[in-house]
Order: sequence, then structure tokens, then C-alpha cells
Amino acid sequence: MMIMLCVVCVRVQLSREHQRLTQHSLDLDDQLRDARQQNSPELATLERQLLNQMTVCLLELDAVVTVCVQSASGDEPDVGPLLGLPRKIHPPIPIDCH
Repeated sequence: MMIMLCVVCVRVQLSREHQRLTQHSLDLDDQLRDARQQNSPELATLERQLLNQMTVCLLELDAVVTVCVQSASGDEPDVGPLLGLPRKIHPPIPIDCH
């Protein structure tokens, strides 16, 4: 029961952080578009910021997928990566596509 409560709390926190990062990425994308139109010297900086934000989003998405796969396979999910903790090393999870 406690694990489910923890997973729910993590999901809520992750959802909020995802919304914040998504909005920030959209803002950076708008700034990047404006900078391209103006041929601004800060274009490279904005592109790096956008790339960094996208990298963070993809890493968080990967952590969510890993937790979902672990839950679906009946294992106890490792929510550590969602909290910014290093991942535990697990053998690859075989997926039956049939």
C-alpha cells in the first residue's frame, strides 16, 4: 500500500515537473524561432538550452517507461530515477511480442 502511495506521489510530482519542463521548452522554442528570424548571436545558446531541456525530458520519459515495464512485469518498480537517484542495474527485461 505504501509503495502504491509513493508511486502516486512520484507520478504527481513527475507530471508537474513534466508540465513545467514542457512549458519551458515551448518558451525556448519560441525564443529560438525569434532569434532565427532576427539572426541573433544568442541563437547557439538558445539551441543548446532547448537541446538540454529535451534531453532532460527524454531521460525522465525513459525512467517512467522503465517503471511501467517493471510494474507490468510484476517487479517492484525502481522509482529512484524519477527522484533523481542513480538507477539500479537490472538485467534486460525480455518482452514477448507475440
